[in-house]
Amino acid sequence: MYLKKKWQIKSNVDFILILLVFSLAGMAVAFLRKGLFTIFGLNQAPLWEKIVLSIFIIVPLYQCSTLVFGLFLGQFDFFLQRQKTIGRSIVRFVRRFAA
Repeated sequence: MYLKKKWQIKSNVDFILILLVFSLAGMAVAFLRKGLFTIFGLNQAPLWEKIVLSIFIIVPLYQCSTLVFGLFLGQFDFFLQRQKTIGRSIVRFVRRFAA
């Protein structure tokens, strides 16, 4: 399997658990997004505001939820390494345009 090789996963159980973490995190964020947008009164906001807020609120919330679900399902190290890789990529991107 391509993803198992790319992610350097040896066990099928670990692979299934990682996919489960992605699924649970996505469902949790979709549920929380609806609640957050209702609490802050953003359901009637223009589409562009929803998109911007989704980028700055939902994306980090998803990343945190993958760590939490990864912790509960025994895949924390995999998701922590993934977060570090994403963080380094963001820092390189920002440095390129900040200089």
